[in-house]
Amino acid sequence: MKNKKKAFFFDRDNTLIKDNGYTYKIKDLKFLSYVKKTIKFLNEKNIYVIVLTNQSGIARGYYKLKDVKFFHQFMNHELKKTKAKIDDFLICGCHPNFPKINTNCKCRKPSKSMIIKALNKWSLKKENVFMIGDKYTDKLAAKNAKIKFQYKSKKNNLYNQVKKIVLKKFN
Repeated sequence: MKNKKKAFFFDRDNTLIKDNGYTYKIKDLKFLSYVKKTIKFLNEKNIYVIVLTNQSGIARGYYKLKDVKFFHQFMNHELKKTKAKIDDFLICGCHPNFPKINTNCKCRKPSKSMIIKALNKWSLKKENVFMIGDKYTDKLAAKNAKIKFQYKSKKNNLYNQVKKIVLKKFN
């Protein structure tokens, strides 16, 4: 049964953290401005925080899925210092130009697959979900899944952007 719980889906690279190009090493973790405050705000509002990320570095052989999972654990370790947490990370490690791992990839954004997986896993209704990302593929994934989307604001900080959405669209 679907619940009334709300959620924010975020792209990871250049939305929550600085993308150094295939970022997976702990030493390269740099949260963007206001991200920790934003996640803590959502946690306090009892809104799930779920990251949906394409990680083609796995298909390219630059790193392994376990490296990305370790990196995500470290992200939560750092967030915990500010009493914040990301509830879930969904990862697509595929890339169409590097099909050795998964020749029939269905999860890579702009596919709606990760969104549908998160909706089902967390028993969420589409109308209770909002997605923020920095790329057109993020927008297309949201559109394909029929959920609300905004680009991460470049001029406004993420905290103000999310707070405005929560107050206007989630009440």
